[in-house]
Amino acid sequence: MNTDIPRFWPQDPGHQPEGPQPEDILHDAATELGRVTNQEVRAEVRTRAAGEWLEHEFYLVSDKLGYRYLLFRARNQLGFPVSIFDLPGEDDPDPDRHTQCATSDELERILKQLFELPVTQQIVGQLRNLARAAS
Repeated sequence: MNTDIPRFWPQDPGHQPEGPQPEDILHDAATELGRVTNQEVRAEVRTRAAGEWLEHEFYLVSDKLGYRYLLFRARNQLGFPVSIFDLPGEDDPDPDRHTQCATSDELERILKQLFELPVTQQIVGQLRNLARAAS
């Protein structure tokens, strides 16, 4: 190896971010739903890049019915902040209306509130009922 060739990057570039990142938290929330409903309803997070943004869609899924329901969308650049859009129960979602979370603790708190909403509980309950009927 020629030592005269300049090296711009360190040997192992990049550092693991500290604490859970938005993607980690969303995936953990999705995994938990299947566990607490005995897989009658599970959740799935689909992430795609849109320019410099990461867009996450959080679906409730009933495999027995072959049905998926978009519960909300989230958007961020790398790391925090993350914005939550299209909350359940909004008849005419305003594309400019969103909830912004600056930290992992804020995102966890907002997700917990969102999952406890009566409209969210009604959707999950109906999907569980339909899954049982399809058995």
